[in-house]
Amino acid sequence: MQGRSRKYASALLTGLFFALCLLPGVLLFTFEGETRSLVENRDLAGLPSAPATVEALGAWTGEFDAFVADHFGGRKKLVAAYNYVHVLGGISPNPRVLIGRDGWFFLEQTFLKDSNRGAMPLSEQALADLLASFERRRAYLDSKGIGFAVLPLPDKNSIFPQYLPATVEFVGPSRLEQFRDACAHVRFICVDALAAVREATDGGEETYFQTDSHWNSRGAWFAYRALMETLRDSGYRKGVLLEETDIEFIRLDPFYPTDIVRNLLGLQGWIPDDHGIRARVRDDSTYMAFRVSDGQPYEYLYAPPPGQEQKHFKREQPRDGSRVLVYRDSYGNAMLPFLVHSFDELVYVRPPKNMSFDPADIERHQPDLVIYEFVERALYYSPDNSLLNAAAPLELTTSEK
Repeated sequence: MQGRSRKYASALLTGLFFALCLLPGVLLFTFEGETRSLVENRDLAGLPSAPATVEALGAWTGEFDAFVADHFGGRKKLVAAYNYVHVLGGISPNPRVLIGRDGWFFLEQTFLKDSNRGAMPLSEQALADLLASFERRRAYLDSKGIGFAVLPLPDKNSIFPQYLPATVEFVGPSRLEQFRDACAHVRFICVDALAAVREATDGGEETYFQTDSHWNSRGAWFAYRALMETLRDSGYRKGVLLEETDIEFIRLDPFYPTDIVRNLLGLQGWIPDDHGIRARVRDDSTYMAFRVSDGQPYEYLYAPPPGQEQKHFKREQPRDGSRVLVYRDSYGNAMLPFLVHSFDELVYVRPPKNMSFDPADIERHQPDLVIYEFVERALYYSPDNSLLNAAAPLELTTSEK
């Protein structure tokens, strides 16, 4: 009897062993065509076509091996476990992620760390070119009677330097600080959101996610207030300046999918973040949101437009006829609820290229104000006025009224 029990146990263990060996291969059939791993920052091997000749069989075998290695069942969890062990040890498994102090994560891209700490300042010529580019845009819009405001936003690194790794040593002003200081001598409106968000953060406000490269809605709120107050000081009186009592700030689930944890580390559900805050405006007025390309409506008003899509927001009962076009990046998404409820019409547009500007957007939407928002990591790119120069002769847009 005892011998039979041992045989059964041995057979069961053998079966389990083979099942575990076969499971990754069985799960391989759940392959859904994923082509890139953001976590590993590389393209994944694709399923190769069947070899047409005997000679091609050797190459096909290697390609198929690479496909299996990239897509076998359970691979994502194994990669996540590998990354988690590294993070616990304070080591980043992804070159685009800086593991900071006290559980804070930072994005490292376009030499962001060195730009923030002053180790890669803008040259005098680069800074002059950047200012001249924005001045060129201001003159063009001014010739059409349209206001223009530049809204540079601070990266997380510039607001929380105390949580950066100990190896990060600040040696001078950041590129954003250079740009902000130079804006004291320009004619276009430039908003000092850096000072506003720093002051709020120093006062104890939670302004950024701990494990995301973006700010939360509280950080966006203080930049919004700086924007609207600067516009009023410059003479633009349209729009409604929201008060904090108009806003409901909602605390997000600690495992809300932040971009660094989910996209770059593959650790969604492994690492919590208690600094997620979303905003909703208390306003019973009716608003519409639709895609510019085909008029397709959006059900959720605050959903940012995906990719390069342009999105139009419109108040059903106009107040003052304000019509604002916002060039924006992903940092502009958290400001969306505030801007939608401030103006009668709002158009969200992504620049066609980094730090570029397209007169066709102005002709299509006919705004009375253009806001050019960008986060400071964009200062890595040179300004691009090629579309403006092609559409509007320089002499027609540089004369002062």
